[in-house]
Amino acid sequence: MEKNQTQVIQFEPFERQARVFTSTKRIIIVIAGVQGGKTTSGIYWSQLQIQNNPDKNGLICGLSHDQLNNVIIEKFFSTFPFYKKHFVKKEKTLYLPTGGKVFFRPLEDPKYVEGITASWAWIDEGDLVSYKAYLVVRGRLGSTGGRLLITSSLADGGWLGGYAEKMSEAQDIDVISWRSVDNPSFSKEEWEALKKEIDPFIFKRRYEAVFTKYSGRVYPFFNFNKHVVSSFKEGEVPDKSFVGFDWGWNDPTAIVVLTLTNFKNLYVQEDFMLEKMPLDLIVRVINEFRKKYKIVAYFADPSNKQFLQEVSRAAHINITPALNRDLFSGIAKVRNLIYQNRLYVFKDRKNILNEFRNYRYIEKVDGLEEEPEADRFNHALDALRYIVVSYPFPEKKVVEKAANVLPDFWLRRTRQYKRLLDKEKDSSYTDIYGYDDFFV
Repeated sequence: MEKNQTQVIQFEPFERQARVFTSTKRIIIVIAGVQGGKTTSGIYWSQLQIQNNPDKNGLICGLSHDQLNNVIIEKFFSTFPFYKKHFVKKEKTLYLPTGGKVFFRPLEDPKYVEGITASWAWIDEGDLVSYKAYLVVRGRLGSTGGRLLITSSLADGGWLGGYAEKMSEAQDIDVISWRSVDNPSFSKEEWEALKKEIDPFIFKRRYEAVFTKYSGRVYPFFNFNKHVVSSFKEGEVPDKSFVGFDWGWNDPTAIVVLTLTNFKNLYVQEDFMLEKMPLDLIVRVINEFRKKYKIVAYFADPSNKQFLQEVSRAAHINITPALNRDLFSGIAKVRNLIYQNRLYVFKDRKNILNEFRNYRYIEKVDGLEEEPEADRFNHALDALRYIVVSYPFPEKKVVEKAANVLPDFWLRRTRQYKRLLDKEKDSSYTDIYGYDDFFV
């Protein structure tokens, strides 16, 4: 701040948050629930470092350019507006009038922080940045012995929860955690509602800030007595259908049809799989599905552009690259649909049912890893995941009482669909990859 200029900004942290500012450890890891005030903590902690090191350099890091610009930088300067005129947007650098600098950098590529020497640093959303990026930031503090703050919620597949658990007894590391609801501004009503709606494992991580290691089946809440069905529920009719592709050659190619109903539930109606599946057969399968279902969109792994182009051209359809290929966020969405009893599988879909039963986390001698087994029992499930992460399925279900007031037209269609499903039920599988009367 300029000489003879004083501005007072009041900030009163809540009890758990206050520990961030009283900790004397060199590295502080803050793991907080979603909307728990972790970014606010980082902004005020950074200002405290500026005050204590007015002529030294600092480093503030976000996950990406977008998160840095739209969350961190915007919130920093709305909290401390008197710094704005000293910020060079093009350089993403704050030139302090006291002689120091604050570098704002994204960590989507660690090279953005190379060459910087800092006396303090803050990493926001640390569980989403790579472990390598964390080490690079620590390296920027090596010659100064500077302090580091990491703030984050726990993500699926992230590294920070396990690291914090391992390092909690280290002499120079302080691990501080709190729940979303510990922040007085977080709605208690919302807390109770989320607790009922979200998979308990996900809720513990994201809102209770508790690191729980996944183990065993990837989809433990998939109940073969509850979620495997022979037809739609009474009064429930299809609204629209989607196709997901997971391409393979030595591994099977999987094609899944997922249907959204008037009750906002989702049903897996088809799961064709075959190794070394040629293009002309893929097109034939697609055409059969187009005859049977009201397909509105096709989604596939975005990394295989050649497959997307070849199948789109040959089948005269538009296959959309899946919007979010991240394995862990996709698994979380599927898990949540299962937990809410909104995802069902027709009982003759043996391929995907086999995968729901056998898709597991990697087992190591020293325990279970967070990552599921690669290329084992996940091909139809990946095709399903590409649909779930790409289409904005409605969050709320239509109340089941609506079935009693459906017009006769829809009730007649329901009986018609039931007859079709009963007929389809009689088809027999030749093996795990297909059934023999598919093209009859």
